[in-house]
Amino acid sequence: MMDRFTRGLAAGAVVGMLIDLLSLLSYNVFRFTQWRFLDFAGLIIFGRKPAGTGEIIVSIMGQIAFSAAVGVLFAYLLPLITSRNYLLKGWFFGVLTWFSIYAVFHLFQIPQLLQLDLGTVITNIVKASLFGLGLAWLLARLGSNTPV
Repeated sequence: MMDRFTRGLAAGAVVGMLIDLLSLLSYNVFRFTQWRFLDFAGLIIFGRKPAGTGEIIVSIMGQIAFSAAVGVLFAYLLPLITSRNYLLKGWFFGVLTWFSIYAVFHLFQIPQLLQLDLGTVITNIVKASLFGLGLAWLLARLGSNTPV
C-alpha cells in the first residue's frame, strides 16, 4: 500500500506524462499551440525553449517532476478540504495551478511568456483541467481502500 506522498507523486507523474503527450499532439500534429509544456519547463531550466534532443529530454523530465510535486501537494491538500466532490476539486486545483503559473510569468515579467497566442492559452486551460481531473481520479484509484 502506498502512503499519501507516494500516491501523489505517482499520480502527478503519470498524469503529467499523459498531459505531455496531449501537449505534443497539440503542437506537432494539430499545430494549435506555439508552446509545449516542455517549452515552459525548458524556459525555466535553460532560459529559453529547449534545443536538441538532450535539452528536450531534460525539459520533459523537469515538467514531469513538477507535475509529480503538484500531485504531492494535492494529495496532502485534499484531506484538509475533504474528498467529497474530489473531481470538481481536482479540476479547480488544476485550473488554479495554471492560473497561478501564468500570474508568476507576469509578476516576474518573463518576456517570452507575456504575450501568448489564443491557441496556446486554450490548450493550456484544457490541459490544466484534464490534469486536475486526472490527478484527482488517479489519486482516488490508488488509494481505493483509504480516503483520498
